[in-house]
Amino acid sequence: MILVYFKGMSYIKYITINCICLAGIAVGLYFDQFTLPGLFFAIFLLILISFYITKLNFLKLAKWNFFWTITMMILILIIIHSTIYFFYKSNPFTIFITFLILSFIGLFFYQKKYRFHLTKPKFNLKNKFNRLDLLFLLILLCQIILLYVLQNKATTDALGSPWPIFGSRFFWFYGFSTAILIFYSFVKTNKYLWLVSVSIHYLISLGIITFVYPLGWGYDPFLHRAAEKYIFEFGAAIPKTPFYIGQYVIVNILAHLTNLPIKIIDIYLVPVLSSILLPISVYFGTRYGLKLSEKLSRLSAIIILLYPFKTMVVTTPYNLANTFTLTSIFLSLLMINNKKNWIPSLLFAVLAVLTHPLVGIFAIILFILILLNKILINKKRIVLSVISVVSFFIIPILFIIYGQIGGTNIEIVFNLDNFINLFREPYYFINRPAHWILDLVYLYRFFIPGIIIAFSISVFMYKEKKGLYLYLLMSLIILINVFILSSFIKFKQLNSFEQIQYSQRLIHSCLFFILPLFIIGLIKTIRLVKNKKNIYFVTLFALSIPLTTSLYLSYPQKNPIVHFPAYNVTDSDYTAIEYINNSAGDHDYVVLSNILTAAAAIEKYGFSNYFDTDKGKLFYYSIPSGSPLAELYSKMLYKGQQRIYMEKAMELTKTNKSFFVMTSYWHNSKEIINGAKNTADSWYSIDNKVWVFEYFK
Repeated sequence: MILVYFKGMSYIKYITINCICLAGIAVGLYFDQFTLPGLFFAIFLLILISFYITKLNFLKLAKWNFFWTITMMILILIIIHSTIYFFYKSNPFTIFITFLILSFIGLFFYQKKYRFHLTKPKFNLKNKFNRLDLLFLLILLCQIILLYVLQNKATTDALGSPWPIFGSRFFWFYGFSTAILIFYSFVKTNKYLWLVSVSIHYLISLGIITFVYPLGWGYDPFLHRAAEKYIFEFGAAIPKTPFYIGQYVIVNILAHLTNLPIKIIDIYLVPVLSSILLPISVYFGTRYGLKLSEKLSRLSAIIILLYPFKTMVVTTPYNLANTFTLTSIFLSLLMINNKKNWIPSLLFAVLAVLTHPLVGIFAIILFILILLNKILINKKRIVLSVISVVSFFIIPILFIIYGQIGGTNIEIVFNLDNFINLFREPYYFINRPAHWILDLVYLYRFFIPGIIIAFSISVFMYKEKKGLYLYLLMSLIILINVFILSSFIKFKQLNSFEQIQYSQRLIHSCLFFILPLFIIGLIKTIRLVKNKKNIYFVTLFALSIPLTTSLYLSYPQKNPIVHFPAYNVTDSDYTAIEYINNSAGDHDYVVLSNILTAAAAIEKYGFSNYFDTDKGKLFYYSIPSGSPLAELYSKMLYKGQQRIYMEKAMELTKTNKSFFVMTSYWHNSKEIINGAKNTADSWYSIDNKVWVFEYFK
């Protein structure tokens, strides 16, 4: 009924409703008690504008235009506001201005509507519910049980890996649910019910850390949440950089429109967005780009999870950029058949760059290569070759430019071992006898990159589609960038562990660009046994086993083979920082602790205290890892808990009080605790989980 009303709406009515929506958004932004109406008017305005832009038909497809138009309007909204933030601020006023600009865009297209023969968008929501859709109810029941188990396992204690608290039944049940979902994808059922079921499956697959660790996981997310809180309060985090803007703007807009806590928005952002964008973009790209059948496109949206997406299980700008990049990659498949289908891929690529250019820049390069490959006739090979060669050096060039602007000391040295070590097992892999199932799990981990590459290359043995080689080229471009970055670039301010992280991230993202080829190769292989129905369906159901294995590998593990060296922020960490803050009173102090305790302090108190020292500005907690305070903390851990190290920390920061924090899960924690008790002026235990030692000058 609403859409019919839109269709017959006069120009005056359209402007009036726009003004009402903008007024409602303004009220929601400035008055907390009217948050829900503000959110409603924002959504209504987006729907209104999208309705009149839909018949522009920028996707040149008969279906899904209305959905993608709304998506594009949201992306344009974020990109516009990111630009405003970079040059000014992100606050209720500029958010309102952004909606106002979007409203003018809608007004422009309203005036052009008759040129596009405006008709009501078709949703096909009248599909009858049939008996096969009972499978949807069964899948939904399984997923509800899995979500309940995840929520029931939530903990605020130290837990290095989520898996020790789950029994084997969880994995059997996940595998069973996955097998039913695969079968459900092959029967003629309601498309929208299938999309709901597969999105929930993604949420379970990518949201385990979100559910199990309500206080948050890792270190980087806490830093970014602190920046987001600062932006929410003051409008901008200074100094501004061209990094992270995409995430900060999204969180800030949602926080102002919904009045939800920033922590809740941030923790759920990547898992929820990935659960929506990835299955839809994979289905859409393979269905309308690669021209796969409906059944095989549905299957594609599931088997893509064969690759462990370990960078999409926690919200950070880089992980969010990965989500946008992978979405852009699959939507770029639409351009293979029709160059006019360029808008969705470009907008997601731009947003990926605004969120984190380390991976987003490659989404832009892929878009440029595909577009030029479609529109160029003369000198195509020369142009594409030049762009490719320049792209081989793009990340080192960007790092050098940023180093010159930002004052980061970068050295050009050659160390081939850094590149070779990227392909060796990390130090936390332990050579111990283990259950045969674990051996198979890590055998899968070892072979899955090679399997993806092999199936991707096999595509060209069947039938090479014009332009698909560019996806293989992009992986090669990233690999060469990794080689140069790891072997030649050295950042003086970072320790060796942090330096190698940039290359490790790119290695993981390298395979993103050939996942479309992997899907084609795997599906063509499966179809070789299509005439043998029993083998065909057994093969399909058997995919649930590697999919369950991929789930396990997507998260930190602690078992006889792997002991991942990471923990989460706990309630005891928050109690410790509150005790330190109250104990110090109004006096300046310095704290030597691990990065998780420091992360808790940053989230609670922000970047509140820096010291001007002979060695530059130092944060009052011992971070980052290469700082002088971090070095003193390392000495307190591994060179005896001598008082002189704490005195040096006080001398360096010109303070009279210092604290040393120790957690029970640390290696040799008992010896360290006993040693600190002998040198500290006083100490305090928090539930025998965290110890705080005080030192006075």
